[in-house]
Amino acid sequence: MALAVQINESLIGISIDYKKTTKKVSEVINSILYRPLAFPLVLLGKQLKLTPNFFTTLSLISMLFSAYFYSQGEIYWAAVLLFVKQTLDCVDGSLARLTNSFSKFGGLYDFYADVIGFIIMTLCMAFSMAQLENNSIYYLFYILMAISVACGQLLFEKAKSQYLNAFSGKKESIEKPYQKSSSKLIVLLKKILNMPEKLFIYLTKFPDISSPMYSSIDGHYLSKVEKEQVFEKYFSLLINLWSFIGGAASLTVLVILTLFDFVNLIYIVLPIIILSIIVLLSQIQRHVVKKFEWDYQV
Repeated sequence: MALAVQINESLIGISIDYKKTTKKVSEVINSILYRPLAFPLVLLGKQLKLTPNFFTTLSLISMLFSAYFYSQGEIYWAAVLLFVKQTLDCVDGSLARLTNSFSKFGGLYDFYADVIGFIIMTLCMAFSMAQLENNSIYYLFYILMAISVACGQLLFEKAKSQYLNAFSGKKESIEKPYQKSSSKLIVLLKKILNMPEKLFIYLTKFPDISSPMYSSIDGHYLSKVEKEQVFEKYFSLLINLWSFIGGAASLTVLVILTLFDFVNLIYIVLPIIILSIIVLLSQIQRHVVKKFEWDYQV
């Protein structure tokens, strides 16, 4: 009986720890696949007092080895290591949330590691195809693929930012760890990556529930909690759908295409998938927002 009680208490403790590692809005593929796989490593990291940056380093190393195997045509090892990379990528943030060990350097390091690792991997994939087909045009194809993946991730981040701001009634955007940096390189990257920001805002705009326009329904005044419940009812599924153009989803598609030996189609299939989802979801978003405004405006 005592053993059963101890086991139950341990399971409750693990459940509480797991909830601490989650985000309010996260990529669906991370929530259902990578984060559960990463959680044992999170607990191990906490027990051994490892830092989130340790796992960021392992994630970067995994991606660099994946890039190397892509360049050598060892595609199955490349896919396995890419899967390992994404799992480890969930460990650092989860461990930081669990142990409350966030740092400015850690945010910068995580950002640089993902960007540098993905650029190197893209170039290695392009190199492999260029060598195989004896045509350097593949460098252009894979660079365009990388741009489409980056745009997908940025669009999801903007959708997430606008969703959370609309949900909380905040006007300012959510800052990333690297947004306060004085680094000239990061400032330059921000300027380049933020060029399509107006388009992203237009595509992912959510109604601000703190506005007096959304104060009542059928004569019943909505409290703050009721407004939040209504907002989640209309838009929680939509923000989850937007996550399918995020970085984790794109890397998962890369893994699947690689395992099925469709590496030569990656630079075509991935941008088409991302663009198709963006077009579809932008139309769904407009429809849902209009329905929300029709139902709840004063």
